Amino acid sequence: MNLTMYPQKSSETMGDYIYRTLYKNIIHLNLIPGECLSPLEVAQAFGSSRTPVQGAFSRLLSDGLLDIFPQRGSYVSIINIKRVYESIFMRNLLEQAVVRVLCEKEVPESGIVELEANLSQQNFYYEKNMIQDVFDLDNKFHRTMFELAGLEHIQQALESIVADQYRVRVIKLHSRLRWEQTVDEHQKLIDAIRQKNVELGCRQSFEHIARFGVDIEAAYKLYPQYFSNWNPEFLQMFTCKMDAFYNMKFNIK
Repeated sequence: MNLTMYPQKSSETMGDYIYRTLYKNIIHLNLIPGECLSPLEVAQAFGSSRTPVQGAFSRLLSDGLLDIFPQRGSYVSIINIKRVYESIFMRNLLEQAVVRVLCEKEVPESGIVELEANLSQQNFYYEKNMIQDVFDLDNKFHRTMFELAGLEHIQQALESIVADQYRVRVIKLHSRLRWEQTVDEHQKLIDAIRQKNVELGCRQSFEHIARFGVDIEAAYKLYPQYFSNWNPEFLQMFTCKMDAFYNMKFNIK
């Protein structure tokens, strides 16, 4: 078991700490899809009893990151394409709506500078091959947009279904797929918000997310063993459309 340990926060119970550590290890593929997780080994690694481990396993099962089979054991789940699609579907709609809000309201310059600083940090850590930091900063970038729009609780709801999407994004980062283009997509989002250009902002949000189909196909070709229920026809589902509420549609190739 290749387990990266993190410092326990003072506010965390042992169960919360075990859950957070296992969650991050699964997301960052230290624990790979299909790997067996022994509750006894996990308990020994944390110096805990079995009870908090069982609680953490139950939460990971709810996240879709763990499969538990009676009499057979517990295994890190294989990436499920349908779960990835549903999270992308939701993200496509919500982030376009958030960008519209940001383009229509008075976003303080300090907020836009925060987004630009985040993007610079991502580039710095990417060049240092500090992929986990890049991933965390990218999540913070999108979380900051929701916070600036005053919609942070919606963002929290979105995070509840993105675990498999996260693993695809980690594969993308480690494989150095489309990095420069992704940075450019983020910068165009910032520019649209600064310019208060609603149509441009919604289009950039859409284009950024629509290209996830390219990313997931590349990730599958690199690690087909990490994916379940794969079918080339699924790629058609990832051809996102502009939010129908805004009556704007573009084709991404």
